[in-house]
Amino acid sequence: MSMSDGLKTALAAWAKNAAATAGPVESDGSVLTFTGLPYGYYVVTTTQGEQAITVDSTNPNAEIVDKNFTLPIKELKKTSEDVTAQVGDTVTYTVSFGTANFSGEGEDAKQITKYTISDNFASGYLGNITVTSLKVGDEEIKDKNGKFVQFAAGKIELDWATPNYAKNEEGQFIDKNGNVVQSKDDAAIESYTNVYKNGAVLTLTYSATVLKPGTIKNTVNVSTDVGDTKSFDKEIKTYSLTINKVDGENKPLDGAEFELARDNVAVKFVVDGSTYTPATAEQIKAYEDYAKLTEEQQAEATEAPATVTTVIKAGTAIVQGLDGDDTYVLTETKAPEGYNKLTSSKDIVFKSNSAAKYERLADDAKFDANAKYFTLIEEDKYQETTVTEETFDNLKGSLYTEVPASVSYADQSQPIENLKGAELPSTGGIGTTIFTVVGATLMVGAAVLFVTKKRSIID
Repeated sequence: MSMSDGLKTALAAWAKNAAATAGPVESDGSVLTFTGLPYGYYVVTTTQGEQAITVDSTNPNAEIVDKNFTLPIKELKKTSEDVTAQVGDTVTYTVSFGTANFSGEGEDAKQITKYTISDNFASGYLGNITVTSLKVGDEEIKDKNGKFVQFAAGKIELDWATPNYAKNEEGQFIDKNGNVVQSKDDAAIESYTNVYKNGAVLTLTYSATVLKPGTIKNTVNVSTDVGDTKSFDKEIKTYSLTINKVDGENKPLDGAEFELARDNVAVKFVVDGSTYTPATAEQIKAYEDYAKLTEEQQAEATEAPATVTTVIKAGTAIVQGLDGDDTYVLTETKAPEGYNKLTSSKDIVFKSNSAAKYERLADDAKFDANAKYFTLIEEDKYQETTVTEETFDNLKGSLYTEVPASVSYADQSQPIENLKGAELPSTGGIGTTIFTVVGATLMVGAAVLFVTKKRSIID
């Protein structure tokens, strides 16, 4: 039976000094069930307030939907182990945030029935998106084929609550058996069953291929169907190498060729004028498949794929889309005609590390309870020391703070000088061989001459 507002108020006042029939208990955000209760009036007190209910023969299994509030999108983060990558590399992102079943508090709380995760995939800088894990709490979210739910048109939509009652064609509420429901009030008819625990953490992990060079600013947006929304950005960068071929007078010089190796493997590039960008696996396959065709088949092809090569031609060449964490090796494979070729390779490094250092406190420095303080115990050796607000002023003159070690990246420019003349032989080359053979011949000749003369004297 329905309960008047006056009765609800009276029960709430009585409950303030009454002994609890059951509880207190702590919810994990899902369902709490109290069994074995005698018929009667009950007041249920939660962190959201109080609700009065009746348990009797007409309503033996009373139900309360408690709108406990947590932030609908709590501590949204998007992380990646990669801060830099090469075009064609696969990078991995992880998105995580705390969820809720309601948005708002108390009577104003709105039921959340859907979460949407959208990603711009860096506006075309990323492709081949593959979800490798999707969990709410410990529950894996998979499709009917047993595979993790994937992005569709840049988003993933998750049903967060299911309605307890549907509507028929006449707009009437019906139960699961199709029977028209008339006995429940509007609030009960429009109630939902939550799919996941309130406060559960959603974790999404996906991989992507870097398609373009530059700053890859990837934005994820999380929203609910009741208006909550929050975004988070994550940047990954690529770096470039400029090769400037010059002569002994530092004048530009054309006609040289180079290879750039990563992990002892020559990088394959797509060329646009004097700009070289690492080729993706798809570009490499398309070019190799096209190269296998006959001339007639190539002529019939709708469009020839981009040429893929390991040869960098310079003059001046810009190699873009490189991984700042890797060390590349640049080797000259052909010198301009009439000039010496380099006999050794050059390492290309984009990353620099600065060691931690210590700075003496300024005279006007103030005590900071969260700071770490150090003292110099011997040359270039520091030791953390305990400092209180009371001892700070007396110790300030001997205190240092630590400037943490840092990592920085920068594009590189590499001048390559060639001098006129034939290529100089390296140790063990043909020049040494000729010299050794000729020398050995001379030595043999000298020995024969010496023996002959000695014999002549004896005779």
